[in-house]
Amino acid sequence: MEYLDPHAGLTFRYQLLFWAADSSVEMYDIKNRRSFLKKTRVPSITTKDFFLGATITVYSRQLKVVEYGDAHTERAFASARQRVFALVKPNAIRSAGKIIHAAVASGFVVAECKMATMQRADAERMFGDRNDRALVNDACAGACVGIALVSEDAVAKFAALNGEKARSYLHRSPYDRVGVVNADP
Repeated sequence: MEYLDPHAGLTFRYQLLFWAADSSVEMYDIKNRRSFLKKTRVPSITTKDFFLGATITVYSRQLKVVEYGDAHTERAFASARQRVFALVKPNAIRSAGKIIHAAVASGFVVAECKMATMQRADAERMFGDRNDRALVNDACAGACVGIALVSEDAVAKFAALNGEKARSYLHRSPYDRVGVVNADP
């Protein structure tokens, strides 16, 4: 877990221990090697809140999940929550808000979101397995919005959402699952 102190501008790293039975947390300060928060009930936190990129609030401190404590925890949470990456191409950029809203309304959580212009090498690496030159050219034509979405059974849910809302497709890539949202009907 990381906490960015807004006053000092420093980032602090903590190990957070969570007990699902009673929604208790305990925090350990990694740098100073001491307990930061003794075991305390925080009823607003559930196991669904723990995924990479999530922000969890404990006593008004917003903590970001940056890694799991061990391999067992990572396997347990990764199997329960899947991530899918949606790329909103330049021709659909004006609809990015509607696309994000539709994803959230369908039960997804936005883990990360960033607007950027893709370089040709990045687009070829991302879509290289498809041999789709038009897709690579479209992705490099202007600003794109990349959205990391998290949900239970995210791949199937994303495919179903896009079947209803927009023309799209899913494919394997070095970035796990990638969905591309097109603006064309």
